[in-house]
Amino acid sequence: MGLVAAFVVRFAVAVVALLVAALVLDDFDISTLAFPLVALIYAVIAMIAQPGIEKLLEDRGWWASTAVGLLAAFVALLVTDLITDDLEISGIGTWIMATVIVWIAGVLANLLLGRWLYRRIAGDERR
Repeated sequence: MGLVAAFVVRFAVAVVALLVAALVLDDFDISTLAFPLVALIYAVIAMIAQPGIEKLLEDRGWWASTAVGLLAAFVALLVTDLITDDLEISGIGTWIMATVIVWIAGVLANLLLGRWLYRRIAGDERR
């Protein structure tokens, strides 16, 4: 149940993060009908990429935790963009801003929503 709950949280965080980026950036477009699919692909890629990036950057110092999140967001955006036609990110500035916005929105969504949602799904009602 823990892995399922962790994935549902990751998916919910991806939905929020991608929605924020789509609302803020003009050159960041997601097909409305395919938005759930794009969020699902992004969540899966991020869930796979983050542990690998963490392993590469372990023992690198305090900055590594920030770098892991930013790199995982970038990799997940890049792979999602490459494997689906439903996400379109145009221009290097948009790529940079999208990575930062998705990362920040993801961190905030995870802080505000993650623990509560995980406990609800895993059946743990403790506060």
